[in-house]
Amino acid sequence: MISHDFSIRHNWWFDAGLAGLQSIAVEVRDKVKDYKDIKIRVTNEHLTFQAPSKEVLRNLLNDCYSLLADRYWNISDKKQRESLELVIYYQDTDDLGLIPKRKPTPIPSLFTKGSSWRAEAEEYAKLSTGMKQRVDEFLKNNNKKLWGNKKMLLFKPPVCHPQLELFPNKKNKTICCVCGREMVCSDVNQTSFLLFASKTAALSFNSQAKRPDKICWECEYLSKFAVESAFYKQNGDNIFILQLVTGNAQKMVESQAVLSSNKAVRKLDEDNFRANIGAYKQDNKLLFYAQLPYEILWTFFYDTYTLLREEADLHEDYTEDEKDEFCTRPFIESPIQLVLLRVATKGQTFITKEIIYYTETAYIFRLVNEIQKLTSSGDNLLYKLFHDLYLPREGKAFDINNYLWRNLILQKVLQKKSVLQDFERLTFRKCQAQLFPYLGNMLEFVQHYEAMIREGIGMTKEHIELAVKLGQQIVIGAKGKDSGKEGKDSNFDRVKGDMFVLRKTRTVTDFLEQLNRIQFRYNFTVSNQILNGVLHEPAVEFEDFKAYCLMAALNTYNNFKRPQIKE
Repeated sequence: MISHDFSIRHNWWFDAGLAGLQSIAVEVRDKVKDYKDIKIRVTNEHLTFQAPSKEVLRNLLNDCYSLLADRYWNISDKKQRESLELVIYYQDTDDLGLIPKRKPTPIPSLFTKGSSWRAEAEEYAKLSTGMKQRVDEFLKNNNKKLWGNKKMLLFKPPVCHPQLELFPNKKNKTICCVCGREMVCSDVNQTSFLLFASKTAALSFNSQAKRPDKICWECEYLSKFAVESAFYKQNGDNIFILQLVTGNAQKMVESQAVLSSNKAVRKLDEDNFRANIGAYKQDNKLLFYAQLPYEILWTFFYDTYTLLREEADLHEDYTEDEKDEFCTRPFIESPIQLVLLRVATKGQTFITKEIIYYTETAYIFRLVNEIQKLTSSGDNLLYKLFHDLYLPREGKAFDINNYLWRNLILQKVLQKKSVLQDFERLTFRKCQAQLFPYLGNMLEFVQHYEAMIREGIGMTKEHIELAVKLGQQIVIGAKGKDSGKEGKDSNFDRVKGDMFVLRKTRTVTDFLEQLNRIQFRYNFTVSNQILNGVLHEPAVEFEDFKAYCLMAALNTYNNFKRPQIKE
């Protein structure tokens, strides 16, 4: 038996390739009888293969790469499968036929050019006279053309995946720029890592006139399998690529196994291959609706948690604490990070627009878990909140600017920052863009969230409830005082103007003066805590108190007005 180790590289892309290789290698070994004696083991630092001979191991690794290429480089979408545009000659049966065109999936397409395609074929000009006549007749009857600019008659379907040599026997060895070992190497290129420059760019723009760095055959091989581990979604010209990151190879493989199972987040768009997350609408799942980077991150965590919770609920013998542990343990036991890469295709090249390295996975799972526990299971607060954060604007059916507020707020939530003032501004903007929108989900979430992340340094739950109750009292008082008049003379219609007056106050004194005026107008009772100076306490920030009060008032006002619209 011979043994070969693929070591962890401590680079998020190449380490993801380690998990991808393990997944495909196990699949290939279990399907092919010739590989039944190969053992595949994962430790903290290595992915180890034990095989009867080096030749058997080489064949296994080649078959793994072939399967990978068939999944991600050489595929045909639904439209291509239906049209059958390529002409092929089957040498074994001496027949001409039609096969679909091929293309790479979104991630390999970033570094696949026209020159990447190759095929076993022969130019039309070099065909025999008899074969030319058969081909001409076939093309005329089927209204098709031969492949490529050189008019090639295909003998096998074309492929575009990079060619690799495993276990090369060359004598010249250099230092690999990724793993640092002295091995047989080649020039780095974008097919190895998206953030590498191409060989042409390295030679053209290197200010010191040096040659490109080198990469060993092992790192080159592992880099291709990162596509197997990647979660991706294509929105227009933007491609979002999400990778799990951890310094532990075994934990990486286990995490990928949890998230890549049939019922988990990963679900491939088999018609167009534009996404393997958020490809389809699903009940209580949000990834389908995500359009911007932090929306992708948030919805990935939410959908992952939801799926784990659904699985936990199937265990009837679990207590609530055991269910909570089941949902959060995979991402808390050892540190797991996520890297989100946002790239935009531009003609024959692409631009890296954004890289997010997110490390607070334990926090976000705890946050989602706690908020779900604080609300009833039927409410789906976080699901409804995501849709409520959308700010519609007049214009196109799809406008990326409509998602900016939601992306900003979710970014701050992911970064453990206060979002209260952002919520307050958004509620007023939504009321300008929509007719009496429901704001209850936003108010409930911000109450729970702010109390959790600012515990001990901000307003207490009692202070928050006091502010919310005050806002509700103002509107309820106006409703009760309403004499039934309509239009401008109606007290209830005037209360919205009073809200804007309160919003413009900049000091506690101004706020209390306006509150006193509103109190006498609508004849409601202000809490003794406010009268006794709670707004002057160090823990109570005036702007935060005012924000809670106004959000509650606006939500109550909309709730009163909305039934009239429905009628």
